[in-house]
Amino acid sequence: MKVLIGPLTKNIFFNTIFSLILAILLGIIDWYTGYEISFQFFYFIPLSIIAINDKQKKRYLIIWAFLIALCWFLADYYAGHSYSSTQLRIWNTASRFIVFISFVFLVNANVKSRNRIKLINTDLLRKDKLISDSVAYATNIQNSVIPDYKRFKEFFPKSFIFSKPKDVLSGDFFWSYTKDNKITMALADCTGHGIPGALLSVVGIILLNKVVIEKSIESPAEILTELNKELVDLFSTGNELIDDGMEMCVVFYDKNTEEMTIAQTTEGAIIFDDLGNFTTVNSDIFTIGGILSKHKKVRFSNHQFKIKKGATLYLFTDGYIDQFGSTANIKYGITKFENELKSLHKLTASEQLEILSNQHQQWKGNLNQTDDITVVGINV
Repeated sequence: MKVLIGPLTKNIFFNTIFSLILAILLGIIDWYTGYEISFQFFYFIPLSIIAINDKQKKRYLIIWAFLIALCWFLADYYAGHSYSSTQLRIWNTASRFIVFISFVFLVNANVKSRNRIKLINTDLLRKDKLISDSVAYATNIQNSVIPDYKRFKEFFPKSFIFSKPKDVLSGDFFWSYTKDNKITMALADCTGHGIPGALLSVVGIILLNKVVIEKSIESPAEILTELNKELVDLFSTGNELIDDGMEMCVVFYDKNTEEMTIAQTTEGAIIFDDLGNFTTVNSDIFTIGGILSKHKKVRFSNHQFKIKKGATLYLFTDGYIDQFGSTANIKYGITKFENELKSLHKLTASEQLEILSNQHQQWKGNLNQTDDITVVGINV
C-alpha cells in the first residue's frame, strides 16, 4: 500500500498517468455495461487521485473535472442513453462538472490544510525539544551555582527544605555559607518564575557569594543593603529600565553564642521556642532592587534573638500561603500556615516535609500552582 500511496501523494506525473488510465478504463466499462448500470461513484476515484497532491494548481483541477465529466458524457452517449431533449444531456454534464469541481477543490484544500498542520506540528515539536533541552541545561546551571545542601545539613542535621517550582525552573532559591561555627543563610523570592525568575536567582546567588564570602560581611542588614546596591548598579549599566528585584530573608547564626540575627524585606521568618510559642520576625518596606529601592535611601534592620536548644526556625516565600485552593478557591493564608507550623514543629524533619507537601497538594486540588514554593525548616 505504501508503494502505491507514496507516488500518488508526491508525484504529479504519476498521478496524471494513473488517473488518465483509470478514467479511460472507467469510461470503457461504463459504455460496455450500458446506461442502466450506474458507475457515477467510481468517477470520483481518478479525481481523488489528482486532488490528493497538494502541489496541484487550480486550473489543472478544473481541467480534470471537465475531462471526467466529458468521459462520463461520452460513455453515457455511446451506451445509447436517450433523453427527450439535448438540453437535458448538456444540463446533466454541466451539473456533474460543477460537482466534480467542488469535490476536487474540497479534497485538495483539505489535503493542503492537513499538510500545513503536519508541518506546523513538526516545527512545534522541534521547537519544544529545543526549549526543553535549553530549560534542562539552564536547570543544571542554576543547580550548579546553588551552594551544596550537604554542608547546610551538616550544620543543621534536623532540617528540611520543601521546594516546589511552579515551572521547571524556579525564581526561589535558598543559599547558605558556613564558616567555623557560624552560618549565613538567605531565602529569596525573585520577581517572576520560570526562566526570568531563574535568571534573576543566578544573579542573586552570585552577588551573595560576593557580598558574604568575598567581602566577609556578617550582619544581615548590611548584607541586604550591599546586595541592593550591587543589584541596582548592575541593572543601571544597560539601556533598559529594570523594575525586577527580589524579596529576601537573611539569617546569621552563631552556634557558640546561640545568637541569631535576622533581616528581611518581607515577612518570611517565624521562630518557635521549645514551648510552642512563636515569634513573627518584622520586615522592612524595601526590596532588593526595583524602582523604589533604586530612588530611595534604603535601610534594613537587624532583629536579634537568643535561640535555645529545641527552638525551630521557619523561612518561607509567599508561594505556599498564596496558593489558591479549597472549594471556595481562596488563598491558603498566613494564619492557616502559622497554625499548621504550630501543629507540626516538634515532629521530625522528614515528617514535617511530608505533611507540608501533602497539605499543599490537598489544598490546591486540581487548580494550577500559583507561584514557586519554598519552605525551610530548621530545628536548632
